[in-house]
Amino acid sequence: MKRITAINVLLELVDDDVLVANIGDVCKELYSAGDRKETFYMLGSMGLASSVGLGLSLANSRRVIVLDGDGSVLMNLGSVATIAAEAPGNFKLVIFDNKAYGSTGYQRTPTSGKCRLTDIVKAAGLGNVQHVSDLKGFRDAMEKILAEDAPAVLVAEVEKEEKLFPVVEL
Repeated sequence: MKRITAINVLLELVDDDVLVANIGDVCKELYSAGDRKETFYMLGSMGLASSVGLGLSLANSRRVIVLDGDGSVLMNLGSVATIAAEAPGNFKLVIFDNKAYGSTGYQRTPTSGKCRLTDIVKAAGLGNVQHVSDLKGFRDAMEKILAEDAPAVLVAEVEKEEKLFPVVEL
């Protein structure tokens, strides 16, 4: 599944929800798919989208949906434990797992090996955790978690996108 396609599906499902997008390609794709006044684009702060989204969800009653990447979440795993401890019903975290640090040159993340983000998130105390790898699964899971008044995490496997400037892997 392409991340941009999943983002387009998400935009079909949201209303006046607050969206928080992590740095890099997620920001660019979300902006190109449909800029909205309810969207906060993170720039220059890898790993902090979930923390910003948590703060926003605690500060108001609107639903907050964070669009993050596997590399960014791995950089700030403490936020997952804090989200579980606070458990705001209006908080939703979508992790696009392309198994790479896309913003820094597409080096492999630990999710390209044995690391499973769903296991980490569940171990932190979040119970509503789903994993999808295709567009139908993404749409179904998003519809489900958006209908619930509980914090939720959706790990969506997405393709590693080609870059204009190829990265040499050692």
